[in-house]
Amino acid sequence: MKKDTTRGFLLIEGLIVAAITALVTTAIAGIYFSVGSVHEHEVRDAQMRFLAQEGLDAIRSVRDENPSSFGAGTFGIATTTSAWTTSGSSDVFASYTRSVEVIENSADVYLVTANVGNGVATKTTQTLLTNWQIAPPAPASLVLDTSVVAISGGSKRISGLNIENTGGDDFDITSVDVSWSGVASNIKLNQIRIDGTKVWDVKETSPVSANITDTIIAAGSTEDLELRFSKNITGITVTITLYASNGESITETFTP
Repeated sequence: MKKDTTRGFLLIEGLIVAAITALVTTAIAGIYFSVGSVHEHEVRDAQMRFLAQEGLDAIRSVRDENPSSFGAGTFGIATTTSAWTTSGSSDVFASYTRSVEVIENSADVYLVTANVGNGVATKTTQTLLTNWQIAPPAPASLVLDTSVVAISGGSKRISGLNIENTGGDDFDITSVDVSWSGVASNIKLNQIRIDGTKVWDVKETSPVSANITDTIIAAGSTEDLELRFSKNITGITVTITLYASNGESITETFTP
């Protein structure tokens, strides 16, 4: 009597089909999760790039719309009803934390760095901004004209120095530095006069830092400056610096 082997073959075939199905299912699942992971990473990267660029754009907007608040520091970003503004040292959007660091790279040029992270990854974007709305410094208004300087008064005086105020506001001359060469070392500066008025008379050898009586130079006016020495100063070379109450100073060197 023959044995029926059909059942055995069917069982073996079933096991093989099940094994192949399991392998294929596992492979498909692996591909699916791998693709999902890549997609999640790409979405996260795109979101961080967007938030970082938005941070740079926001700081640029602050510079343009509210220049008085633009400067070095680390900031978070916020919005008002119609404009970007800075708020604290960072801001949070969903699971992301963003901070924008502004560093003065050189005169009125700033390096802006936006950092966005979620505890797993970080995205950094940078740009350079100039603070173009800073007003240029006002032109100097303190002028010392030495074009007609001369030795006078028995060769003991320097006259013909003219202090000019070319600006629109009055200022005071508060101090004067004077040094000289080309003459005997024991020669002293006896007096400094402005517009004929004695403003200093301590009598010192070179160099002199004279804390003079504050003397107003009215806007648009010119006042004469005279230096009086103790002895003959023929051949002298003088360097003089004037200091004004508006923060300006001017230095001139001349040989009368």
